Amino acid sequence: MSKASTTSHNVPKIRFPAFKGDWEVVKLGQLVKLINGLTYSPADIRDEGLLVLRSSNVQNGSIDLSDSVFVNHNVDDLKKTKVNDILLCVRNGSQRLIGKSALIKSDLGNATHGAFMSVLRGDSNKFIFQFMQGQSYYQQVHKNLGATINSINGSDLRKFILGIPQDTSEMDRIVEFLSTIDNKISILTRKRLLLEKFKKSSAQNIFSQHVRFKNDDDKPFPNWKRKRLGDIATIKKGKGISKADIHEDGKTECIRYGQLYTDYGPPRKIAPSQRGQSLIQG
Repeated sequence: MSKASTTSHNVPKIRFPAFKGDWEVVKLGQLVKLINGLTYSPADIRDEGLLVLRSSNVQNGSIDLSDSVFVNHNVDDLKKTKVNDILLCVRNGSQRLIGKSALIKSDLGNATHGAFMSVLRGDSNKFIFQFMQGQSYYQQVHKNLGATINSINGSDLRKFILGIPQDTSEMDRIVEFLSTIDNKISILTRKRLLLEKFKKSSAQNIFSQHVRFKNDDDKPFPNWKRKRLGDIATIKKGKGISKADIHEDGKTECIRYGQLYTDYGPPRKIAPSQRGQSLIQG
């Protein structure tokens, strides 16, 4: 890649050297069709049937089907998921999930998307998906968030601005380059998940004392003691924070309840025999 020699605002600061000329600035609605999601009730959920994609199925820009919901609905062909569709979260209780997207890279069979999601369908979706991972896109998401609920409406989404190369071969080259990076990230992510699984298993064996370490003299360490959490830690209650108090450039970082799920993962399931215990090993 090389820096562009012109100062035109329609030319990217960095581009592949073989390509010249301005990019065209367009609205997202000129490139894609927006397809609203399916509304269903808990009574419609089944063990099999029509797969409904939700925000939990969008993980790091990819589709994750580990948490899948099926309903007994029939939808027309327009609403059925297709390869290269972009699945987009447009409404959610957690503001940080608004605008998150995933490119559907393979045939998911009998599938659609839920009411809090939208699908973008167009010929340039692979390029648009890469645009939707960048700062310019998220600045527009933040600007268009609903005043009372965390959402983006379709009319605002269609007005999002982006630049596209007039030479489609440049578009293809960009997609190829960024997709290669995405693939490497996916491989490293899978390795990280395997290491996290190994760590959890190891920690469980260690804290249950099924595995014990020895000291430098190859002798076992002293037996563990059981203590109450309050004897070894100070517990402080949180402070109520309104939505109006939250600012991206604020001086004090605040962890909210929803982030325990979105940033730090769902709570660990506790076996019935462990419930109500306030003792820890240490």
